Amino acid sequence: LISNIPLLKNGYLPIIIDNKNRREYIELLSEYNISSKPLDRDTIEIIETNSQYRELLKFFEGEYENSYKLLKSLRDSRR
Repeated sequence: LISNIPLLKNGYLPIIIDNKNRREYIELLSEYNISSKPLDRDTIEIIETNSQYRELLKFFEGEYENSYKLLKSLRDSRR
């Protein structure tokens, strides 16, 4: 939930992780965490754009599209 705050503050939809994809989400986050360097005094960028990051980004893009479709179906059902 907290990670959606920057999206909402900037006019984007929240990313809703489908329960069917929860395991993949946790695995991707874990792989990214393991492959990234720890944050310390020498850290220049908070996000390390390695191959695991690109996989995670692709996952989030798909889930964002699903969030958009969910919102659209809710709006359409109110009509």
